[in-house]
Amino acid sequence: MSGMALRSDSLRARLSDRRWGLALDVLLALVIFLVALSPRLAVARSYTEEPRGEEKLYDRYAWPWAQGLGTEPRETPFPWHPLGSFTHRPPAYGLALGLTYRAFGHDFEAARITQAFIGALACVLTFVVGRMVANRWVGLAAALIVAQYSFLIGFAARLMSEPLFILLLLLMVVLLLWAGASGRLLTLLAACYVLGWANLTRGVLLLPFIPLLIAWLWFIPAFRRRFGWTLAVVALGLLLSIGPVTLRNYQFHGRFLLISSNGGQAFYHGMDAIPGLSAPEDLPSINEVKAIGLPELDEDTAFRNTKLAYLARHPGDIVPIFSYQLDEFLSTAQGHKISAVVIPTPDDPVVWKWLLVGGLLSLVLIPNAYRTRSLLYIVILSLITMDFAFHMETRFRLPLTPLLAVLSCWAVWSVGAWIVSMVRRKGRAAGAQSTT
Repeated sequence: MSGMALRSDSLRARLSDRRWGLALDVLLALVIFLVALSPRLAVARSYTEEPRGEEKLYDRYAWPWAQGLGTEPRETPFPWHPLGSFTHRPPAYGLALGLTYRAFGHDFEAARITQAFIGALACVLTFVVGRMVANRWVGLAAALIVAQYSFLIGFAARLMSEPLFILLLLLMVVLLLWAGASGRLLTLLAACYVLGWANLTRGVLLLPFIPLLIAWLWFIPAFRRRFGWTLAVVALGLLLSIGPVTLRNYQFHGRFLLISSNGGQAFYHGMDAIPGLSAPEDLPSINEVKAIGLPELDEDTAFRNTKLAYLARHPGDIVPIFSYQLDEFLSTAQGHKISAVVIPTPDDPVVWKWLLVGGLLSLVLIPNAYRTRSLLYIVILSLITMDFAFHMETRFRLPLTPLLAVLSCWAVWSVGAWIVSMVRRKGRAAGAQSTT
């Protein structure tokens, strides 16, 4: 009887510890949310500029959809559609912006305040990722870095897709980590569904991420034992999210278009106006391509073929193109111009460099945890690969920030834990010698 009582007391103690741990995690998540929300709300409320550049394009799609109107003049005439009447951009952000318009009217401030909440929620998910791969203190440190990073804060004021994409990206990572720990196909289905919506926000996580994700799942015994079902679930999750948009695109154009028709133009933008090209006069300008007056899908193909034809004639220009994109990726400044307006980024010169250094050092400083770490690495690798292959701007590196922050804080924690372990080991050894 005494043994049963001891086991019962031990079980109650473990349950009590779990409840207190969960309560602490919830409290920390709330603190992170409030710390992240405050500066984002301040930026969103103080920004008074009208939408510019890419913001105007999203607004041009979102407002007619919010009113229940039909397609934009750019596209084949088509009535109002629940998934939006546009194909020139991935639709998810336009739909999200349209939902704020339907709720609050054509109110830019309300849309920006919504962005502030989205950004704050992404900081909470950064904490969850850190908590799942390492511990709550790693998650807390990483989330606070992301919460106070001025470059990310500035996007609360811009009607652009970065905050939503980062939120969906982190939610996907959380669900994949959960699926990897539990081996549940239903959780994997939810993760792949969110992965689809992340690509419907910014289509940069299909290649090479999908093959790398399948390889990652192979090393999880619960999924390897039923790998056929695993592949089917991955495909189903993507089909449920991306499939309806692809069908809508076929209704619009009568041709296959997976997500959006701006991939060719983005690919072209990875080269135009780059200094150091050997024959810039041999590259048709964006206005020259548009002046041809091609339909939307044909124009996108023309942009892609224009760049490929130029590179075929001048293959050596791959070097200055890559050099320029690397400079954009590594660029740090007190401010970055986004849609013709500068976002102040006073801490960017320090934070971005340290996040890169920490992410690289995490490869060697974090012991074990190969499966969980590898998921973060393949997400980072996929994003960087696609951005360099198509078009790199400084803002495109922002989705890397939460994952690099987690890896950097995890590396620091691992070094600290190793030092503490060494000190304790030496202390025990010295104590053992003194007693003998």
